[in-house]
Amino acid sequence: MQQDVVDKYHCPLDDVERERRFGVVRPANWAGMQGVHSRTVPLYESWREERALTAMGTEDEECREVLCSCFGLAADKSLCTTPDMVAAVEQETHYQVLTVARVQSLPQLSMQQEFRTVYELEKETEVYLATTDQSAECISKVGFRAQGGNGELGIGTYCAREGLGAIGAAKRAEYGRCQTMVVASCYQGATAEGKAGMATGAGAGGPRVLTRVNSSGSMLCVTYEAQLRAKYLVRVRNVCGGRGRKKHHRRWSAPPQGV
Repeated sequence: MQQDVVDKYHCPLDDVERERRFGVVRPANWAGMQGVHSRTVPLYESWREERALTAMGTEDEECREVLCSCFGLAADKSLCTTPDMVAAVEQETHYQVLTVARVQSLPQLSMQQEFRTVYELEKETEVYLATTDQSAECISKVGFRAQGGNGELGIGTYCAREGLGAIGAAKRAEYGRCQTMVVASCYQGATAEGKAGMATGAGAGGPRVLTRVNSSGSMLCVTYEAQLRAKYLVRVRNVCGGRGRKKHHRRWSAPPQGV
């Protein structure tokens, strides 16, 4: 019994040593790393009534801010409780929020900060992509995959500027009724309008293109995995017959009824 207690204890100085090795400082909202380089911290779980109903304080506020950002809810709804916010999401978007978790990855944080320094980038934006639960778990542990896809904007990792846009653009037949939305930090850098087969580069004397966008700017294709860092995982389930579908879906293919 005493040995179990010892095994579960992690000295805070170990976290400081890991930060020093990766050359980063943990963001203020991160919890302890518990002896690992990467971990996810649950902020909301629909099946755990005690967490769903009693999560209060900074983590509860953080969870509500994530949901507000992902689903484009009105700012005044940020004053309610997390269960109220989850109910509002289901009512207005036909998606049931199952879990919300914070991603804490020292390797991803270190890589992104190094990339930012090398390319002298300042502006950080938030982007979204929807994927399978398995892929989202992999992203949370090892980061994004370089040259992830080759679509209408070229070769790279595809993401959207809005959470509902990311879900609407995902392939419903492949992912089924449950999806995980990855909320990511992105350093966009030099940008150009993309086209099929385009990778990176620019005209003579121009800056190196790091990101391609569509004509409306709603979708991005990011060249390098270090441009992105996973911040949150939001697992959702499509609820057929959900009311108040957001206008966001009009720009994307809405999920088919009955899937």
